[in-house]
Amino acid sequence: MSKFYRIADLCKILSLSRSTLHRMEAIGLLPKRRRIGQRAVAYDANEIDAWAAERERVTVHCKAAGVTP
Repeated sequence: MSKFYRIADLCKILSLSRSTLHRMEAIGLLPKRRRIGQRAVAYDANEIDAWAAERERVTVHCKAAGVTP
């Protein structure tokens, strides 16, 4: 069974607001939410962890190259 991050948890983990998460998701910069119940949505933890690792890798690479990500 997959682990999920609820929106409030993801806001704390990433230090981003709910509206920023929604904007990033809408333009494709964040993995899509999943429906986990009739009235509940969450983000797949594996997708978020992979996304965060890739984002960190790009940031480190850009800093080493002297450019802004």
